Amino acid sequence: MKRALVVMAAVLVVAATCAAREIVISSTSDSGSGTLRWALQAAGSGDVITFDPAVIYLIENWRCEYNMANPHGSLGYRPPAPQTRAPIPALAFAGGGRLD
Repeated sequence: MKRALVVMAAVLVVAATCAAREIVISSTSDSGSGTLRWALQAAGSGDVITFDPAVIYLIENWRCEYNMANPHGSLGYRPPAPQTRAPIPALAFAGGGRLD
């Protein structure tokens, strides 16, 4: 009985040390606690890295501004992905606006 308890305790200790943990990215800084760089260094096998919703909002705003408003010299000072509107097809106006 005593041996079974020792084995069970050893299994519990190993299971506790091998349990995956969730690491949350909570900062948009380049380095320091809560950053992606820190999370990648701290993560072990089986760990899950997630992003705080507030950080996702900031990253998405930056991405949209960078790709749609930020001019690039190599592109003739145009943004890499300008926002455009799809042109209305000419067929929509033929026949009085009906698409027969």
